[in-house]
Amino acid sequence: MLQNRKIALFVDVANTSMTYTHYETVVEQAEEMGEILFGAVYGATDKRHRAVLHHANKRGFTLYMPLRLKKRGNKVFDHRILVDATEVVCSNPLVDTVVVVSAPHDMVHFYSFLRKRGIAVVACDNADEASMALVSEKIDTGVEPTLKLPIKKHSFKQAPTSAPKATQPVAKNPSVQKTEALLDEIRRLRGGADVAVHVEPPVAPQPTPSGDIMAETKSLMDKIASLKGDQTASSTTGADLLGKVQQTPADGNTDELLDQIKKLLDLSEN
Repeated sequence: MLQNRKIALFVDVANTSMTYTHYETVVEQAEEMGEILFGAVYGATDKRHRAVLHHANKRGFTLYMPLRLKKRGNKVFDHRILVDATEVVCSNPLVDTVVVVSAPHDMVHFYSFLRKRGIAVVACDNADEASMALVSEKIDTGVEPTLKLPIKKHSFKQAPTSAPKATQPVAKNPSVQKTEALLDEIRRLRGGADVAVHVEPPVAPQPTPSGDIMAETKSLMDKIASLKGDQTASSTTGADLLGKVQQTPADGNTDELLDQIKKLLDLSEN
């Protein structure tokens, strides 16, 4: 490290994102190298750098307002440093070291000018490689470098189609539900037999009822007649029912005939 140097210090706090802590660190490192004969602070404002302004005023440093830029916040080099540093070096022969803390810039020509005059250069490590080759000592500001990720270009991609909505079951008509319930009950009573509608085959000649059915029907008719005491009605009704029995196949559906017989039984009992 350089020792016992006569230093001219130039610090740009605005375009290096320095806080008072960073500024104080820079000043302390410069004082370790020697005596600060001249100091200048650039871009400090009362709103953001009040402590820096207080310290600079106390030390007698020259203060400069921020650069007049159309775009605020740009990390640009303050060219006033070149003018001021050149003037100090040329006017004060005691200065043998220049400390520059600023935003990155091509400093090859300026540092070459200083080196030709026997002036040592102390700077940050944020300059280009050619400029850093002319630096005698590096100074650490303590400011963490910010990494800027590349901006991704927006690609117009087709929006993903939304998943098909689940179809809600359609509510059935109450009459349809009742019909289906009755059909299910019929299937259960008939042992699961299918009741689908189908076209009836051609009607073949039906055999006459067996003797057992005829005898059972005749017995029922006699019972009805005896209960009602009307032998004539019994004969007439029995003849009609016997006719129906004769027209009904042996393996046919006799539900309607049995219903009529049950009705006659109920009437006779009343």
